[in-house]
Amino acid sequence: MLAELHRRQNQLHAADYGAKTAAWPWLVLVVENYALVRNNPAIHLLLSPEGRQLNVTAIFMVDQAHQVPMGCSSVVEVQAGGHLKHSIAGAAGETFACWPEYADAALSEQLARSLAPVKVYTLQPDSAMPSHVRLLDMMGIEDIVKYDVAANWKNRSPDQYLQVPIGERRGNQPLVLDLNHTGHGPHGLIAGTTGSGKSELVQTLVVALALTHHPYDVGFVLVDFKGGGTFSELVRLPHTLGMVTDLTGNLTERALVALEAEMDRRKRLFNDAGVNDIGLYQALYWQGKVENPLPRLVVIIDEFAELVNDYPDFMDGLIGIARVGRSLGVHLILATQSPAGVVKQQIWANAKFRICLRVESRQESQEMLHRPEAANLPRVPGRGYLQVGNNDVFELFQVARVAGRYHVAGDTDPLRPEERIVIAEISPLGRRNVLFDSRQAQERKNAHTAWPTDIDAVVPRLADVAKRMNVAKLPSPWPDPLPDHVALPDLLCQQGYAGWDGAGWVFDRAALAPRPSQARFCRACGEPLRAGAKFCPNCGTLVPNRCRQCGGLSRPGAKFCASCGKVITAVPLPAPTLSPRSPTPRSGRPSCFSMC
Repeated sequence: MLAELHRRQNQLHAADYGAKTAAWPWLVLVVENYALVRNNPAIHLLLSPEGRQLNVTAIFMVDQAHQVPMGCSSVVEVQAGGHLKHSIAGAAGETFACWPEYADAALSEQLARSLAPVKVYTLQPDSAMPSHVRLLDMMGIEDIVKYDVAANWKNRSPDQYLQVPIGERRGNQPLVLDLNHTGHGPHGLIAGTTGSGKSELVQTLVVALALTHHPYDVGFVLVDFKGGGTFSELVRLPHTLGMVTDLTGNLTERALVALEAEMDRRKRLFNDAGVNDIGLYQALYWQGKVENPLPRLVVIIDEFAELVNDYPDFMDGLIGIARVGRSLGVHLILATQSPAGVVKQQIWANAKFRICLRVESRQESQEMLHRPEAANLPRVPGRGYLQVGNNDVFELFQVARVAGRYHVAGDTDPLRPEERIVIAEISPLGRRNVLFDSRQAQERKNAHTAWPTDIDAVVPRLADVAKRMNVAKLPSPWPDPLPDHVALPDLLCQQGYAGWDGAGWVFDRAALAPRPSQARFCRACGEPLRAGAKFCPNCGTLVPNRCRQCGGLSRPGAKFCASCGKVITAVPLPAPTLSPRSPTPRSGRPSCFSMC
């Protein structure tokens, strides 16, 4: 009760929420013994002036008039003879005498039996919502191996296109997200603090779309700005066209250019097909009238808040894409842990649906939903609100999981045993203190066991079905980053280049010989010369000497340098350079070329 009163109190303090209190169900609290609850904080809040605005009526039964709590607006006193005295508090208080209308046991039973079959789901408290929902159970998939994925892809009803369950509402009713522009889409925002279940919600949305749509109908581009593990299991899906992590520096500009290029490509395909809408184009493809498949592109960007702060131009470009992406089949879903200060009005206006799980402050809830409820959500992972438009839809729901342990229907789940034993202590005020819960004990026991999850079972199954159906992987609109270094041999090998065989070139014979530091060559024919040779053994040309001191050339056999006059010591002459004009080697000697 106290938690519900605090929730209403926080909502009452929120800006512009006073007019919405009529949406709260009116609660009637009957207290038989006021003395037992005199010091309860919930009673103190109800009896305060602010408690009158919380849509709660409290009825206290006491033995004496002086025991009536202060703050009661009226008192009904049962007097002798059975008649009543009704007194209204205040300066202009009035007193009425009346006779009660009693209901006997038969009438009470008749009323109770008449109301028994009536189910008013909207009045159920939040605690009536499940804390654990499994996506495969919601979709009726008992065994993913036996589930006919191909038939589900082919036989998808047009009125169910882009409509997938993502959780349960009150009364165990499924919450279906419709990404069509006529439904909840095409674009949306997701927010939730650490531990709120945001990552699992994104995984659930992707897996639900992949289970129900052919890879040529829906494709994903996954962007994780922080390089986390939200999308690590989803890369192997046949629907995933690309994944980008650690989007920093000039990669952000390159990514935006790639998205704009994808938009231009889609426009060209539409013009060639003579259509102006993605739905019409896909219909032509499945009829065999156009050649290229063109899936709807769902771009999911996790931690977009850092993009807004670090690269504001990138977000401006995304907003421009969102404005024209509806007819081109591009859906943007932006997720963040902390929406404070980043959900600008332009982003909010272009995101038709907003899903807000638990956030840290009322300000963050206001930025996401323009109302404060998400700040008061219980610490139950996956509990959140779906808002569409200006509160056209506002639903509390529990996210369906795909990260729980996988098990076939009918098998015993050791994490969730069928027989649950709970030992609790009940206080005189009705407060329940759990002393032992067999399910929690089992979860602690299996906390370190590597169980396969639903997503571990679904992703390989979908990949295998796509392979057997010969579904070709479509090119990614988001190309991989360019490498920092490219080696020429690697590039030639990638292109199938066999190498150069030297055809059409004549090479110097000097390239055939080893090149020790003291080697010399004939400058006329390139023949290697032995140490101390005075003439070339190949062509007979005299070998000039080069002075080691000044580098000048002297005639063959000279003892002194003609330039500096010093004694000449033989210096090896450099080999001739490679040239097409080099003389042809002597006949009978093979020509060769070395890259050394």
